Amino acid sequence: MPVRNVVVDWGGQTLLNLGDLAMVMVAVRRLSRVFPEARIRCTSHRPDDFRRFCPQAEPLLESANQLLYWRRWLPSALTRLLPPAAALEDSFFRHYPIASLRLRARRHLRDAVMAEAANNTIQALRDADLVVAAGGGYLTDAFEGYVLRILGLLETAQHLGKPVVLLGQGLGPLTQPTLKARVGEVLRRAKYITLREGLRGPDLLRELHCTDPRIEVTGDDAIELVQDTQLPAENPGDLVGFNIRLARYAATNSEIWQDAATAVDQFARDRKTRILPCPIDCDATHGDAASVRKILSADAPLDTDECPHDPVAVIRRVGRCRLVVTGSYHAAVFALSQGVPAIGLAKSAYYQDKFDGLAAQFGRACTVVRLDQPNAARTLRERMDHGWENSQELGRESRAAADRQRASSWAAYLRLPELVKA
Repeated sequence: MPVRNVVVDWGGQTLLNLGDLAMVMVAVRRLSRVFPEARIRCTSHRPDDFRRFCPQAEPLLESANQLLYWRRWLPSALTRLLPPAAALEDSFFRHYPIASLRLRARRHLRDAVMAEAANNTIQALRDADLVVAAGGGYLTDAFEGYVLRILGLLETAQHLGKPVVLLGQGLGPLTQPTLKARVGEVLRRAKYITLREGLRGPDLLRELHCTDPRIEVTGDDAIELVQDTQLPAENPGDLVGFNIRLARYAATNSEIWQDAATAVDQFARDRKTRILPCPIDCDATHGDAASVRKILSADAPLDTDECPHDPVAVIRRVGRCRLVVTGSYHAAVFALSQGVPAIGLAKSAYYQDKFDGLAAQFGRACTVVRLDQPNAARTLRERMDHGWENSQELGRESRAAADRQRASSWAAYLRLPELVKA
């Protein structure tokens, strides 16, 4: 039976994170090629903007989805006082997921537009022949609320007997026992899981008792968008790209970043080049570009060109660099995939795992510096000098690694038709 309906969930519904957006753009494009007759529906907070980036898909309003999975149809006071009532609702959800979601929508969604949006999601799941969790690093302690939201949608599909696959995943860290157990339940019932790195993810899957042979390490889906982007003909590659992430989940603040920023500033002056912000989080006030401007000195040799809110624009921007120093994972992916060495800067276990996994995928062109270690600034300077002076050799290696990962991840999508039939 042909696949007629596909539902895609992912980790960047606000469209502010260009790495998440790049991954879902590739996922939707590939799914439309693998299942040319399928209607693809994908979660998003901003439907009109989403259509511009993913014209092959129809948006499902994320704000309605959150109400479906963050609210119960029994009163919260009752379920807190009487745990058996919560258990009863959970059992009802497992056996009658569509009826359960309709009860939640009826209880919480008074607005007609939101109610219609919730019904669209419910109908999409009811009709789905395949449900896909697209690439991302969202199944982790750092985003507990979102983990519960996405697990709710995937569980609905599984209770309905729909095949669920998770593609291009960066898993963990997962240490909270209840959250970890629930993630394990969903992953064990998945038809297929591919990981974007092989350093941490496979061990976590074994901890979760997910040992099915339909688990592969394929790399990051965003690599395809990087390689398919037409870079400017001049592509000088003479700048140092810089990205910082000031966020609770990164365990960083301005003070943590100060020594690293000073090292990048001095490096640019010594090499007689400029610093090019390479933003991935595009929030106007708290995003990466604003953070770079905040942390660098007023007279730093900073390139002030504005970067459009578009993954392709950032990919081209990174292509102007000879080296990228970054606190954001996807700035490194965008660099390495087009032969630009990258240095990942981490403090939290979440980012340490992300960058270590990326280094394992790309080899010598990707190194990691812990911001909270002694002599971090000196180590960073040494890595910058090495990356700059050996950029061509390291770039050839990283491009070859990108080629291998792109081929592997595309092969995973080509397996989906058979997996759906199984």
